[in-house]
Amino acid sequence: MAVDASDLGEVDLLCRLALSAKRLGCRVHLTDVSPELRSLIELAGMDAVLLGPEETDLR
Repeated sequence: MAVDASDLGEVDLLCRLALSAKRLGCRVHLTDVSPELRSLIELAGMDAVLLGPEETDLR
C-alpha cells in the first residue's frame, strides 16, 4: 500500500484490519513504514500491534 500523506484515519483503518486479522487467528505486521506513519502509529500506541519486531527496534 503506497500512500503519499499519512493521517490518523489511516491508522484507524490499519487497527481495524489488525483486529479483523486477530479474530481470524492471524496478525498484521507492517514493514518499510514511512517515518510519518510510524510516528502516528506510535502516537496511537499501536506500534506493538502493527509494527513487526524489526520495525519497533529501529527507533
